[in-house]
Amino acid sequence: MSIQAEFSIWRTPRTFRGFAWLLIASLAALGGYIAGAGIADEELGLLDRVIGPLVAATLFGLGAFLIYRSFILPYLAATPNRVIVRNPIRNYLIRWADVHEFIPTDFGLAIRTNDAVIRAWAIPKSRIALARGHRTRADEIASALALRAAQITHRRPESLEPTREDLRQTRKSARRAITVGTAAILAGSIFRALRR
Repeated sequence: MSIQAEFSIWRTPRTFRGFAWLLIASLAALGGYIAGAGIADEELGLLDRVIGPLVAATLFGLGAFLIYRSFILPYLAATPNRVIVRNPIRNYLIRWADVHEFIPTDFGLAIRTNDAVIRAWAIPKSRIALARGHRTRADEIASALALRAAQITHRRPESLEPTREDLRQTRKSARRAITVGTAAILAGSIFRALRR
């Protein structure tokens, strides 16, 4: 079987999906409990016994829907003709010839094309791995996609992988984000301690 006949799909990491399903189940159970308690409460009027549980079910259902869209639905697929990126809000179909580079980032795999940079939410790389320069699943997927694109478009695989400057910038950005996040946590802790 040739590389062009292959169809590959990558989803969000299993731990993300497992945690998302756990959250959805918890929201469903909590929503059911609140709705059941509201309906069974004899002291409430009929209108309150109906509207309260409906509002609770709607809010918990919306939360479950957003969790599903954000953590379970996204994927990245490589077909013989194009790359398919399914994000929570929008889907992208990218022809192999339009792809210039695959860069792993903390907000997903960045695919640089002729027109824009498209991020595949399903393939994130942790900020710590970015800051330290460690190779992760996102790097392996980026390399596999670069190899596939190179074979299909008859280019060198190295031309589709991130440059040293791109890697340096992502490491610098990750270090800055970690520093700002740590400073915000420390400032919040100090502020709470001083308020007591």
